[in-house]
Amino acid sequence: MNSCKSFLLLGLSFCLVMAGGSQAAAPAGADYDRGVQLGIQGKFTEARAAFEQALKTDPPFIPARNCLGVLDDIQARRIKEQTGVHLFRAFAYFNKSQNDAAIEEFNQAAKLDPKYPLTYHHRGDAWADKDQLAQALADYSRALEIDPRYAPAYLHRGIAYAKQSQYDKAIPDYSRALEINPRYTMALYNRGNAYAQTGRYNEAIADYNRLLDLNPRHGHAYVRKGLACEKAGRKPDALAAYKAYLQKASPQDPQQAQFVREKIQLLEK
Repeated sequence: MNSCKSFLLLGLSFCLVMAGGSQAAAPAGADYDRGVQLGIQGKFTEARAAFEQALKTDPPFIPARNCLGVLDDIQARRIKEQTGVHLFRAFAYFNKSQNDAAIEEFNQAAKLDPKYPLTYHHRGDAWADKDQLAQALADYSRALEIDPRYAPAYLHRGIAYAKQSQYDKAIPDYSRALEINPRYTMALYNRGNAYAQTGRYNEAIADYNRLLDLNPRHGHAYVRKGLACEKAGRKPDALAAYKAYLQKASPQDPQQAQFVREKIQLLEK
């Protein structure tokens, strides 16, 4: 499985269907890949065991949780078994950046179960990964027409708007996602980024603080908080955020860690 590209000063990229901002430990990624392949074969009981094992290794690993949600919907007969097979095929293609093949599998899933919002949400991710944001936005909006409380579609539609610098549309989508799920850390992270991009630094810092209360290991939030504090003229808070990154963030990207050390040296002069 391809991992998300690391990002230092950039916003969240579309890290494939299954990402959601968490980079799994290698064993969790291997279990996830095995679960996807079992899902493609229609071996749903074995696939469930693989995804559950991935979560034992890495509890925040959103990809495995997403796949378990598909399996739950198959078991409850909310979607057809063949719909699930197409979705797992799409995930496998998407995780290898084979977006055209993934979109075709999502199309087949949509034909079988046209009222399943997850299909449109993840097909939107595939369009976004191709930088075809108009199609992505249409799919996220379609998912929300079917289920107005489908928080991930608000998050990803917000990210698509942010990629177009339409922060006046992105921020309300992140806020709606947080109304549905107040513990949605990726919505907090991306809304914080959007606030920072529009010069609303104190609001950005408040979102990063909320995120770090929920996940004290979130390295990118410490860095973003430090940058926002610097912009807001809050030098001691910026220094504290950077030091907290070195003490608490896990896993740490070497390039990002070096950036943080250099920031600390500059602020302590």
